[in-house]
Amino acid sequence: MQQKPRSKNNLSSVVTSCCLAALTLLSTHYGVARAEEHKFSPQVERLFDQAKRLKNQNQKQLAIPYLTRAIALAPKEARLYEERGSLYCDLDEYARAITDCDRALALDKGRVEAYSTRGYCHDKLDNFDAAAKDYQTYINLTPPSCHENAGLSLANNLGQQGKVDEALKALDRVLAEFPKCGKARKVRGNFLNSDNRNPKQAIIDYTLAIDSKFDGYHEVYALRATAYTRTKEYAKAIADYTRVLALNTNDENVYRKRAAVYELMGDYKKAIQDYTSSIEKSPDWAGPSYFARARCYKKLGQPALAQKDLDECKKLDYDGK
Repeated sequence: MQQKPRSKNNLSSVVTSCCLAALTLLSTHYGVARAEEHKFSPQVERLFDQAKRLKNQNQKQLAIPYLTRAIALAPKEARLYEERGSLYCDLDEYARAITDCDRALALDKGRVEAYSTRGYCHDKLDNFDAAAKDYQTYINLTPPSCHENAGLSLANNLGQQGKVDEALKALDRVLAEFPKCGKARKVRGNFLNSDNRNPKQAIIDYTLAIDSKFDGYHEVYALRATAYTRTKEYAKAIADYTRVLALNTNDENVYRKRAAVYELMGDYKKAIQDYTSSIEKSPDWAGPSYFARARCYKKLGQPALAQKDLDECKKLDYDGK
């Protein structure tokens, strides 16, 4: 059976990666506000400053040895472990990042940056329970102004665990504080739209996400189209898919989805046109579109063309499942 490869936990990975930078910025700001950081010794301060300079120049791998030397001179300084853990996280060395965050928090449980970093790393390693605990601790230790991105990460994490009701409650808390948060509206729409849970409410959330004009809002049109399809508002679904194709005429998946809606409407000729476009855009992964187009040809009383498409499915090892 032909199946196009896709990234694991695509939605969740997108959300968590978008949130990490914002979490770090917010928690760093709060770390300054919560207490006056004491100064290092001159030698450690020089090493720390050099590491920060290299980090700001995006030379993070080169920054780590300076922090390691600083830690050797000041092994009880939580901030050094916290900073090195953040670098390891940025370099996708999640196990090392978690170890450094553990050390930082063993020395100072108030290092909020370490909770956000460690939670993200646990998420990336599929340690969902541990990640959820860290996100919640971060929320508990920071003021409400910092909770937008942490709440999104927590909701995403709970969704990964299949705890959709808890995820929705986390999103409700975010939206109570930040009612115009387009990302939260989008994520809640996704949860409500999945498994046909509540597509009508999903449409409302998707619409508010689009209206917010958040970065990346254009992709929500395709999501809203799936919800419109579930509520049998086919004309609106077609309109949203058409908006997406106006922005990217090469998206074979959107052509296929719009074709499926035309097929539901009984407009088999337009469905065939879109299935054909999908095949042309991605011939190596055209099995589903050939199969669906064959179905449309049968509806139009063209069995020879239908059989030709089914033969193409066999060549692509696609059996319609």
